[in-house]
Amino acid sequence: MTTATAEKTIAPVHYEHLLSLARNAGLIGGSASMLGWDQEVLMPEGGIAYRGEQLALLAKLHHEMCTSDAFADALAECESDSDLTADPLSPSAVNLREFRWELDRKTKLPGELVEEEAKLSSEGMHAWKHARANDDFSEFAPALRKIVDMLRRKAECYGWAEGGEP
Repeated sequence: MTTATAEKTIAPVHYEHLLSLARNAGLIGGSASMLGWDQEVLMPEGGIAYRGEQLALLAKLHHEMCTSDAFADALAECESDSDLTADPLSPSAVNLREFRWELDRKTKLPGELVEEEAKLSSEGMHAWKHARANDDFSEFAPALRKIVDMLRRKAECYGWAEGGEP
């Protein structure tokens, strides 16, 4: 029997804290995904408005968690830890870059717009199902107009490269 074992690296407490914050936000996002799946597959017609409110609230909470000062501070602390960032291909360094990219992107969006997107998407899915079943695009057109308008406002929040297009 060999006694040699690979030494396990223990992550710093501040990195574990960041991962915990990300995991909690992921739980909210995953819950919203399950409700969205249920809406498309099993949910009775009468629940559409309420489901839209549920999805909007979860989107708002997820956005708040992902853009909170606690998350941003924990990320900054981890980014300043050379042990976590020394190897750019290490799991911690890759996670930190991804968290930074997501934080920078999400902070450009107001929570109200994130909430509106979730609600419009829910309503739009319902309208599209009916329009498709009835082969009548005009049933879906009003919802689509609202979604496109909201996506244009979202694009304005993100911005675009000089000389580029939204």
